[in-house]
Amino acid sequence: MATKPKKVLLTLVLALLILSAFVISGFTLTASPPFLQNLTNPILNGDFEQNPTSSVATYWQPYDNGQAHFGWYDEEWPEAVHSGQHSQLLEIFQVQAPERVIGIHQTVNVVPGMVYSLTMFAMMRTDAPIELRNKGQYSMDWGVDYSGQGKYHLVQTWVPMTLTEQLRIGSNTVSNDEPPRLVFELITGTIYTANSSRITLFIRGVQHEVTGTEVNFNIDDVSLLGPYPPPPTPTATPTASPTFPPLPTFTPTSTPTPTLTATPLPTPMAVAPPLPITGDPAAPANEQNNLPTAGAILPKDIPISAIILGGVVLAGLGASAIRGLWRHRSGR
Repeated sequence: MATKPKKVLLTLVLALLILSAFVISGFTLTASPPFLQNLTNPILNGDFEQNPTSSVATYWQPYDNGQAHFGWYDEEWPEAVHSGQHSQLLEIFQVQAPERVIGIHQTVNVVPGMVYSLTMFAMMRTDAPIELRNKGQYSMDWGVDYSGQGKYHLVQTWVPMTLTEQLRIGSNTVSNDEPPRLVFELITGTIYTANSSRITLFIRGVQHEVTGTEVNFNIDDVSLLGPYPPPPTPTATPTASPTFPPLPTFTPTSTPTPTLTATPLPTPMAVAPPLPITGDPAAPANEQNNLPTAGAILPKDIPISAIILGGVVLAGLGASAIRGLWRHRSGR
């Protein structure tokens, strides 16, 4: 009869060991990846709701390249505001030379070696008649000065925004050929900070030709959400040893023997640094809601079958232990 207490004790010990293993392993159904707990938007006043006495929104700076009339305004016309009560309006007319640029920019602190998700809403509108619009005379772009100095000429790549040229006065038109009202278009992109801890985001409008038409650019709800994990580092491909084709056999003829020209080996190309890319501006309006939010809780990779199996095992061991104790007492 002495063996029964030993079996009961062994069963209890095994049950406790299994339970401890679950506890020690951090048995949970959910977990928060560390990088999702620190998502921030370093852009200040991206919704342009804060405005000083000047015409450029607080925390933003203006830029232009001259030889035209340039204007920055606090836009309060509801049809030209995406959300809230304000957007930033940029205006060009009385152009004296091609490629006239107007813009705004903001310098922000970022985490080096991380990826940030850029979103904004933009609108481009002119006084041109409908048959003369969308001819490539006007455009909008965004770019980054990775030195964070706020220098326009340090932007190496301008990312175009694919926008529809709309009628400047929107629903105030009396033409039946015009849309009923102005429409903002969603612009998305990504920015890899590389070694930068401070960058400048530029948003610009361009008039490419000398015309007498006024062009307005509206910008609203600018967001730069991050950091996300950096892109994977490309794996270096070993350089293959050069191989040369066998020399051809020539049949003697009266024709001069052709001279073989050695084909130069291709020069290895440097891996281009990651450049910001833009998303499809025609994306659904709710696309921006699909970004993870700070402190998001994501499922951990623990199959539900493992949870059920663990519960069954613990229940079986506990029942076996109780049955052993009952038999032990009855035998006494």
